[in-house]
Amino acid sequence: MLIAMMSNSYQDIFNQADVEWKFARSKLWIEYFDDTATLPPPFNMIPSPKSLFYCVQWCLESIYQSNRTIGFNFRSTRVS
Repeated sequence: MLIAMMSNSYQDIFNQADVEWKFARSKLWIEYFDDTATLPPPFNMIPSPKSLFYCVQWCLESIYQSNRTIGFNFRSTRVS
């Protein structure tokens, strides 16, 4: 009975091997996709709204960080 169950389990795994391989390959491909690449190669030279949003967001964050740093430096210096 145990040999029959093991044989049946092996046959099930063998039958699903192709599907499992395709799933693993698809999962690997999805891991390498970049979030910023929204357009195919000929059109990715033109900025997309998503990339413009990220650019504006980065600029605002860098301005905010520089203002915080400048304000902190003015407070930490002493006037003699």
